[in-house]
Amino acid sequence: MIRRLIFIGILTKGLFLDSLSGYSLIDKTIINKDSCKCNYNCWPDLKDSINGLSTTQIYRFLKTISMDCENNAEFSECCNDRLFKIMELNPDNFLIAIDIYNKDLEFGEILKQIKRPVNDGINLKGIYTKIQESKVKSGFKDQILMLIKYSIDLDK
Repeated sequence: MIRRLIFIGILTKGLFLDSLSGYSLIDKTIINKDSCKCNYNCWPDLKDSINGLSTTQIYRFLKTISMDCENNAEFSECCNDRLFKIMELNPDNFLIAIDIYNKDLEFGEILKQIKRPVNDGINLKGIYTKIQESKVKSGFKDQILMLIKYSIDLDK
């Protein structure tokens, strides 16, 4: 059962409450640093397990995706692979994270990653189905589905 999403800004600290994933606080001033762009170290909580991530963990991961990473082939490939794994294993929290934090992310770069999967082993049809069947009402769901469908059509 998905609880209503609570989004509370606390004055100047930039703290946000994410009720869907266990009431964890995020200090956006720490995550916003440019040092997280293209940086594996900003996603230590993803190294072992991608299953069951909170929206906070997904946000931290998405903050590493940047136009600055285009020339870093190793990071871009690993990041792209993890992005699709996150969408496959955490479709609800992925959509919620995109909805909440899209203005704080390089959203265009995330969409480019979705449009261009680098690994032929990615189950695009399965991901498409999971995103489509998600009960989360996201303003970006249709756009994400369209890009995944585009990738599926390219594979044919």
